[in-house]
Amino acid sequence: MMKVEWKTQKRYAIVAAILAILEGCDSTDADQRTVPAWMGPEDVAAEESVAERSVLEQWQRRERYLTFGIEPDVPMELSAGFGGRNLEFVGYAPIAYEASRVDDESLRSASTCEEDLSSALQVSEWSSWGYFINIAGETWRWKPADVSGTLRDIRRKLPEVFIEEEVAEFVPEFGGHGEQAAAEDVWRSEGIIGTDNRVIRSAYRGYAMTSPTSPWMRIGGLPPRGWSPATHTNNSEGTASKIGPRHLLTAGHVMWDNMGFHPHDWWPGQDGVADEMGISDSIAPNGVKSIPWTWLPPKWYEDRSPSQDYSVLILYDNASSAQFPRFGFMVDSALAGEMTWNFGIPRLGYDCEDSPLESKACAGSMYGHQKSVRRTEVSYVFTAHDLQSGHSGGPVYKYNGGNRQIVAVAKSKYSLVENRHVKIRKSVFDMLIAVMEGTPSSHCDGYGWTGAGCD
Repeated sequence: MMKVEWKTQKRYAIVAAILAILEGCDSTDADQRTVPAWMGPEDVAAEESVAERSVLEQWQRRERYLTFGIEPDVPMELSAGFGGRNLEFVGYAPIAYEASRVDDESLRSASTCEEDLSSALQVSEWSSWGYFINIAGETWRWKPADVSGTLRDIRRKLPEVFIEEEVAEFVPEFGGHGEQAAAEDVWRSEGIIGTDNRVIRSAYRGYAMTSPTSPWMRIGGLPPRGWSPATHTNNSEGTASKIGPRHLLTAGHVMWDNMGFHPHDWWPGQDGVADEMGISDSIAPNGVKSIPWTWLPPKWYEDRSPSQDYSVLILYDNASSAQFPRFGFMVDSALAGEMTWNFGIPRLGYDCEDSPLESKACAGSMYGHQKSVRRTEVSYVFTAHDLQSGHSGGPVYKYNGGNRQIVAVAKSKYSLVENRHVKIRKSVFDMLIAVMEGTPSSHCDGYGWTGAGCD
């Protein structure tokens, strides 16, 4: 009897000790200790400067190859996710620092039967899975030795994503930001194409360009690499949207055209009007993110095939990349007649009707509106969104009860009554996921990321 009582008392003592420990803990404090603090522009810059130390080595490899013909080894940041045997060195791309773009007219070629057939191919039928180019122009062709096996492994890891062909939007977990979202999407009726009825998204008009819970931080301009916000001048040559922990989506011709490779930085939530009007301290209010690697689809890199005019931009694997929220994206085969949004940052020299400036200069802010999908083809979505040079690469997205999902990538003007965008069809969706899976973020856990693009 005494032995039983002793065991019971011991059990009670252990339970009491555990309860005392739990009572002494503040669960809120524990959560806050595990959630990363929000990084402002200065913190982002400091973190990026550490990552940028690898760039000198990239240029040294280029010099060794061009001078002595010494080919570089497969970079660790690619071999870790894709496997060295699946990557072939192609050479060094010409760096096109000039602010030159492919003329819009050359992007307007109509679909051909050959192009439609090519677009309908599954990625398992592709001869290669595209090309990776780094800041120094070092180019690697991605050719999986076992295409079917590679695709099968990715689908097994993310079965629900491939069954639904859909990725939801996501806002990471963080602490210390303290800003509430303001002035979200405002529904507006359709206007007539040719008349600029786009509306501005700027802190000057009350929009929360620095709030992670608003959509505007997910969209940013693409100025030439190294262009400083301290110039207080817009030099964006395209628009890109966040779609993964360290991944952006844009148009292929923003990064690769008849002039060669165009290295860019990303300015999330770019807001030149607020900067010019003294509302913001910077045209890049959320800091500047470098883009160490660019992935291009095979047919865009090789032939500039219009149906593959899209690109995935890969940010550094650091905390400030993971802290920015993302759009969702999806395959939608029934888009005709649906309402979609598009926003982009027009290039320098363009005027925007909704600009608050007396000159009506777009001034490096974000403009866009809601329009219906006029029609679709195998590879394209046609809408009446008003576009200017600089909108290229911007998201064409649906607003599904708070879940913003990209269905196409802004491409170019097409006719007097419609503009053309690259549709996120099955092959595009598969490659977006495959690239993200091969370049995962090691910071997913801290920010609550799950799914594609996480270790």
